[in-house]
Amino acid sequence: MLWVTEWGVWGSSEHMPLNVFLRKAFGENRTLKEAPGHLFVPDEADAALSFLVVAILFLWDAYLLSAGGELAIFISHDEYCIVSSRDIGEGILLEKQLAAFIEPAT
Repeated sequence: MLWVTEWGVWGSSEHMPLNVFLRKAFGENRTLKEAPGHLFVPDEADAALSFLVVAILFLWDAYLLSAGGELAIFISHDEYCIVSSRDIGEGILLEKQLAAFIEPAT
């Protein structure tokens, strides 16, 4: 589940028509205020990533939560991310995978 908890902090970084379009493409016609969470099934990983990318680009606060609660990622409008995992190995692996998107290749 991707659960958006705050938006509009940096309104100039948002383009809400893109968010509305993306949500409608996945069958969600309610506003972000009415339904701030979006549930994904395992075969919708690319869709979940698309929603996460929009939240990051728009500088929203959001949680990405796994179905069993074993993994949680928080992204902040203040441009930081917290990864929490019940399994230290999985948490470290995910942090390395995320770092590959952020840190330049050497």
